Amino acid sequence: MQLREEEKSEVEQMNEFQAAKELINEASQKMSAAIDSKNMQSVKVAQMMLKTGNEKLQQVSQTLDDVRAKQQSLCRKLECYTTDDVPHLKHKKTV
Repeated sequence: MQLREEEKSEVEQMNEFQAAKELINEASQKMSAAIDSKNMQSVKVAQMMLKTGNEKLQQVSQTLDDVRAKQQSLCRKLECYTTDDVPHLKHKKTV
């Protein structure tokens, strides 16, 4: 159950990651257009968009790392449980 929740969380974080990348791309385009037209107000807006996108990207990256670490931990626990704690699931050595 926990592993499924973590997988769902990973998908959500990947969607957030993609949204942050799209925001950064849009802000970069707006910045280029604003610089070309020498519109300082638009440059400031694009700068704020870039800042927000970068902050979101960093936050989502950290959260995604945390989610993946939890997944690995849960998988290790499940492996230990299924191979060590349940006698009928232990692998038999053949000679």
